Amino acid sequence: MELSPNKVWERKEWEGHVNDLLRIKHGQENYVPIPDRHNGDAGIEGYSFCGNAYQSFCPEELCSTAELYEKQRDKMTTDINKFIENKDGNLAKFFSSTLIRRWILVVPNLNSKYLVAHAAVKTVEVVEAKLPYVDNSDFRILVWDRGTFKLEESELLEQGVRVLRLERKSITDIDMSEFQTDKSEFVRNIDTKLLKLKKAPQAHIEKTREIMLKQAIHSQNMLTDLKQDYPEYHSQIMGGVIAREEQLYIEHFESVQKSPAQQVEVLKGNLEKKSKLHEDNLECIAAGTVADWIMRCNLDFEQ
Repeated sequence: MELSPNKVWERKEWEGHVNDLLRIKHGQENYVPIPDRHNGDAGIEGYSFCGNAYQSFCPEELCSTAELYEKQRDKMTTDINKFIENKDGNLAKFFSSTLIRRWILVVPNLNSKYLVAHAAVKTVEVVEAKLPYVDNSDFRILVWDRGTFKLEESELLEQGVRVLRLERKSITDIDMSEFQTDKSEFVRNIDTKLLKLKKAPQAHIEKTREIMLKQAIHSQNMLTDLKQDYPEYHSQIMGGVIAREEQLYIEHFESVQKSPAQQVEVLKGNLEKKSKLHEDNLECIAAGTVADWIMRCNLDFEQ
């Protein structure tokens, strides 16, 4: 399964992901998932022996903040009603001697303070119902999103159970113009170095330059996202880039130097050994890094 910061989840996919996160959070031996195929799930996805009951939810389409709140609110209302109405049903059998202290709705994104307020209202309803499987002296309804499970998602990624795939951000003409202005001297190096490789019409050189600049911007954006949200991946990637960059100085004295396309393949191969990032992202970072090397002095070619 691929993970990305803005992933749009399918219901069953999200349900499975949440169960995997909770197994890591509580330990396989301390978390009990409750299947919903036989007479429903009674308002919970599973529970832990420490007293947390969980329900997962995600809409299967993009929603505005207001629409997302309404869907999450309605899900909480429906499942808390189930949680209360099963007072004489299966829940007491599920929980056995465990008293539930927290009922937690797990969603990909929590964007509305009103959902937190709604959880407070529903908390009162549960306490007033005096359910035999609830610790009524310390019961709360909470909402957790993916941000709550950063450590658990990192563990799934490290195990190889999930693969991180970042989306490429669109590049506007303004982005291109600003990049070329900031690095005008380096941009001029591209034309010079490409002409050393092969004589080509100016139009072809200009198109190649444009492609390489976009690759450099994509790579830069991706590395920025990694540093912010997945610093361990950023550290792995940068370690691979620096190691390969140092090797370039030695290869400069070799009789046959690698072309830009070959340099991309070598760097991508090195990064694959360092990181479990999706291969499309590694390709993007490798291509953008080589473009950056050509703009600077790290990668040159003989006449």
